[in-house]
Amino acid sequence: MKKNRSHTGGTVVCQHAGGGEDDGSVHARDMVAGINAQTSNAEYIPTFEQINDYLLHNAAAGDIVLTLGSGDVYKQTKLFLQ
Repeated sequence: MKKNRSHTGGTVVCQHAGGGEDDGSVHARDMVAGINAQTSNAEYIPTFEQINDYLLHNAAAGDIVLTLGSGDVYKQTKLFLQ
């Protein structure tokens, strides 16, 4: 992990349909807009690969990185830990 502290705290959101079909009625961008209406610290990043790149450049020793989701979201954790 690198120590670029330009971003401290926050939420990164990626749209990913877990085991079911995504009917498109709710998008991750909607979640980001709701979070930002209260805190202004959420960012939508569209792919796991882009999230991994973001974390590699912004997370530092001692930070907590929490991945939540359904389906194969565990792959994001494995990618980040490589």
